[in-house]
Parts: sequence; C-alpha cells; structure tokens
Amino acid sequence: YSDDARDLFKKSFASQGYMLLQETQKNALTWKRGQAKEVILQAARAGKDSRLVALAAAMVKTGKGFEKVIEAIDKMLELLKKEQAEDLKIKEDCEKSRADDTREAIVLSREMDDLSDEITRWESEIEEFEKQVEEKKKEILEIEKALKEATKIREEEMAEFKENKKDDEEAAVLVANAKEVLATFYKENALLQQQPQFTSKAGEAPPPPPPTWSDPYKGKQEHQFTSKAGEAPPPPPPTWSDPYKGKQEQSKGIVEILELIEEDIKEDITKAEAAEKEAQDTYDKLEQESEKAMKDLDMAIADLGLTIGFRKGEIVNAKTSQKSKDLEVGALLTKIKKAAPGCDFFAINFETRNANRIMEIDGLMKAKAILKGAKFPEESELLQKDANKHA
Repeated sequence: YSDDARDLFKKSFASQGYMLLQETQKNALTWKRGQAKEVILQAARAGKDSRLVALAAAMVKTGKGFEKVIEAIDKMLELLKKEQAEDLKIKEDCEKSRADDTREAIVLSREMDDLSDEITRWESEIEEFEKQVEEKKKEILEIEKALKEATKIREEEMAEFKENKKDDEEAAVLVANAKEVLATFYKENALLQQQPQFTSKAGEAPPPPPPTWSDPYKGKQEHQFTSKAGEAPPPPPPTWSDPYKGKQEQSKGIVEILELIEEDIKEDITKAEAAEKEAQDTYDKLEQESEKAMKDLDMAIADLGLTIGFRKGEIVNAKTSQKSKDLEVGALLTKIKKAAPGCDFFAINFETRNANRIMEIDGLMKAKAILKGAKFPEESELLQKDANKHA
C-alpha cells in the first residue's frame, strides 16, 4: 500500500463517482420523461383527448433537454384554457340567447293576446256604434214622417182658413151692402110726414084711431061702446093730433141686426186670423225643432261614423301588428330550434367537458412541473433506489 496506489485509488474513485453521478442524472431525466409522459397519458385517457397522446409520444423523440417539450406543453395548456373559456362562453351565450329569445317570444305572444282582446273590444264597440247609427236614422225618419204629417195638416188648415176667410169676407161685404141698401130704402120711403090734425066738434063722435102696425086693422068696431046708466063714458080714442111714424122703429131694428151680423162676421175673421197665426207659429216652432233635432242626429251619426272608421283603422293596424309579431315569434322559435343542437350539446356536456379540461390542464401542469424538477414522492423513491444500486 503506497502513495502511488493511494493516488490511483483516489483517481479511480473520483472517476467512478463522476460516472455514478452521470448515470444517476441520466436515470433521473429518464424518470422525469417517463413520469411526465405517464401523467400526460393519464390526462389524455381521462379527457379522451388524442392531442395529449400525440404530445406524450413526441416526448420520446426529444433529446436531453425538455425545453421543446415544456414549450409544447405550454402551447397545449394555452389551447386547453382557450377551449375551456370558449366552452363557457358558448354555454353562457346559448343560455342567455335562449332565455332572451324565449322571453321575447313570450312578450310578443302576450302582446298578440292583448291585441286580440283590443280587437274584440273594438269590434264590440263598432257593433254598438252601428246600432246607435241605425237608431238615430230611425229617429230621423220618424221626425220626418211626423213633420210631413204636420205639414199636411198645416196646409189643409191654411187652405180651410183661406176659404173660410174668403167666405166670411164676402158675407161681410154682402151684409154691409144689404145694410146700406135697406138704410137707404127706409130713409127714402119711410112715412115721416105729419098727418093732418083733426079736432072734433061738440056733439060729434071722434073718428077712429089710425091703424097701427102692431095689430091688424079691424075698423071702427073696437071703438064702439054703449054707456050705462050712472057710468062715465070712457076716454076718447087717440086722435090724429100726434104724427104717425109707421114702420120707422121696425126698420131701424133690421138695420141694427145687419150691423150686428156684420160685426160678428168681422169678429169671426179676426179670431180666425189669430188662430191661424197661432197655428202657424206652432208649426214653425215644430219645424225648427224638428230640423234642429234632425241636424243634431245627422251630426251624431257623422261623429259615430268617424269613430267607427277610426276603430276599424285601429283594428286593421292591430291585425297588421299581430301578423308582424307572429312572424317575429316564428323567427325566434326558428332561431331557438336551429341553435338547439349546439346549445343542447354544451348544456348537457359542459360539465363533463369542463371536468376533462381541468384534468387535462392539471395533468399538463403536473407534467411540466416534473420536467422542471419538481420532487414528487415517487421520484424521490426512484432516485434513492438508483443511488443505493450504484453505491
């Protein structure tokens, strides 16, 4: 045992230690690659993602370093996170779009129902307004009929008045003419002269009184008398000392009667004229009131016509709006139906896909950590075994 032997042994031991370290490091790299590959394959099987299988296979072809593998893992991580975010966005967009479209379709359907109610109400109003129009037209016909009858009666009354007035006026003229003729006749032919006065002489009987117009003339027999003994004789009969007036008083009575008749006729004419004026005023008032009532009814009918036209226009607009809303509802339902396959897929599979993405990302992150030197229990046990083996 010499110094040279010791130096040689030292050199041999150092060389063997270096080789052992290299072997250990090589085994560690191999383990890391294998461990990372296994982790990635587990994630690929869990997520049923062939891209991870391809990534795991590519790791075998890498050289000593893991830079390219880590770079590939980073790209895959970025892609998986992007897909995860896209899945979430698609799911949320589908849910929001479907909810919005469904809500809008419900609102449109309710608006269509409201329009149907409005149309029913407006149609009922139109029916009622049309009944009112017919009633007012009947009222106008009744007023026209009543006015026509009143006009006919008024014309007949006026014709009768004119005829009666004409007769009365002619009668008044006739009576006036008769009165004038009689007055003239009696004036010219009345016995107004004074009869000669007669004075009886002593011992002579007085002459008989002149006849009067009140009783028929009977001669002298009524004036004869016989005196009785012891009785005074009766007074003498009237003499011709008073003037004889004949029928003067009687003629005056006839003229007065004619004057009364003439006055009565004129009074009747005045009363008839007053009655005619009152009847005409009553008719004029009736005519004015009837015309005003018909005018008011015509205006009411015109207003109802405008209202009916307005309501019909609203019904047309409502039906047009209903049709438009129905088309919108149809378009929304079509949109929902077309989106259903994709949206239903994400709605049903999102949780599974998301869980797979999480496992894949977790596996890749773990594989990346292993390649970067993270110490997991399995790796420590393997290194310890390799060290013991080479000791």
